[in-house]
Amino acid sequence: MLEFLLKSFGKNLLWITAVLGASAPVVVLLLLDRRDRQRRDELSSPPQEEKLLRPPGYSLALKMEKLWDDFTQMLIWIIGSGAIGFLSLFEGFVLFLVPEMRTLRIAFLIVGIACVVFTVRKTFAARVLLRQRRNCQLGLRGEQAVAESLSEVASFGYRVFHDLPGGENWNIDHVVVGPQGVFAIETKARRRRKVPDLQRAHVVNYDADKLAFPTFEDHKAIPQARRNAQWVAEYLTKKTGERVDVAPLVVLPGWYVVCSVADTRGFAAMNATFLKKYLAKQRAMVPPDQVRRIITALEEKCRDIEF
Repeated sequence: MLEFLLKSFGKNLLWITAVLGASAPVVVLLLLDRRDRQRRDELSSPPQEEKLLRPPGYSLALKMEKLWDDFTQMLIWIIGSGAIGFLSLFEGFVLFLVPEMRTLRIAFLIVGIACVVFTVRKTFAARVLLRQRRNCQLGLRGEQAVAESLSEVASFGYRVFHDLPGGENWNIDHVVVGPQGVFAIETKARRRRKVPDLQRAHVVNYDADKLAFPTFEDHKAIPQARRNAQWVAEYLTKKTGERVDVAPLVVLPGWYVVCSVADTRGFAAMNATFLKKYLAKQRAMVPPDQVRRIITALEEKCRDIEF
């Protein structure tokens, strides 16, 4: 029996070597990278102590990094468990030729089936991680498109803050402050889907309760924007000691927004191209001293990135 196992192992030595050759460099790279980061933190310090303001889509960028790290680790598990499962099943079927090794054959088959099931589950989980990362990338591009439009509103007296942290796992995409008021902007990046020829694929209708896209309706964006604006208003009121009103905006990069209700100061929906014009036409209503206090409060909240 021992002689048979040694011969069988020799036949599969090429497979084992291939698996180790494929997975070992990835494992070693991850371990070396972790050690390099630890040594860097121990032996060096950033060139400046002052923290940086958050850039557009900072939270999404962090989430994308974490998703990629999770996917890489899961990929190693998939390679390892898949290889072990294949080899175990192969050995189990080979041992059918040796009647006296029934117990060992069953053990190999159990290990092989368990590894295959584990591999399949991890493969589907990895697919979900990749899908989530693609969605994050779409959202990041949307926030960058809005930030690009907001880069031109400084000439109207506005100051822009990105990725205002509201809690442990949520943020407000953009906050614009100026003599014309305070605006909390929620960015919604949506892909266009194929629709019948008679429909316009790039048009979304806004009617105060929902955003009606050609193929679906979004009932969450408007309440979310209002909640965000309310949170910013309460935060700024508490920090500055004076009442601050915040107007919610929903911006849809790349879409043509048709409003079926009157555009009021309480809420508005538009695309990124029109955002600059909308902010430019607002009338001054906040005293300069209060604007400075609001900017100070927001800068304190958003300046939290280590150099």
